[in-house]
Amino acid sequence: MNVLKYNEGLKSYKYPIIKLLICLALIAIFIFRGHIIHIDNRVAVIIVTVCCTVLGVICIYCVYISVIEILQVHENKMADSAALNYNAAESRDLSIDEIVKLAETNDIIEILIITNGESITVGSSSDCKQGSSRFFDKAYYIGKETFPGIPEFKEALMPYSSDGKLSVILIDGLKPKYWKI
Repeated sequence: MNVLKYNEGLKSYKYPIIKLLICLALIAIFIFRGHIIHIDNRVAVIIVTVCCTVLGVICIYCVYISVIEILQVHENKMADSAALNYNAAESRDLSIDEIVKLAETNDIIEILIITNGESITVGSSSDCKQGSSRFFDKAYYIGKETFPGIPEFKEALMPYSSDGKLSVILIDGLKPKYWKI
């Protein structure tokens, strides 16, 4: 695993917390290096200072990534919890055509479905310029995979369906009783 690369699929806090603690310890060592090791050679002091500065910046970046990974683990656990604790009476079965219509008519929408005991996020996303209400570059997604158009999106939804229906537990974070479908 690359410690400088963000891993959004983590399910445990262990790895990011260990990485965070190691980086914080290294930063403390770099800051207090003069109290730990005494170097008399002026050139060596400059080289050690430059190396510690570069490694310190890398450690700070690693701390930043670790904090984001910790937040992502929390989000992943919440999504898994929602999938495991959903009440079948609170879910609603929607046809693939209804899901596709929701994704097509909304510039940005997130639909949480349950299939084979796991939760998967599907929907649509778009970009917009700051200060503008016009969206562009619309794409459709299932999990981490994106699709440029409706036909590809609809076809990709088929394996997740049961008799052409998907069990939906949330649309944009709302339970079925709040939907206006």
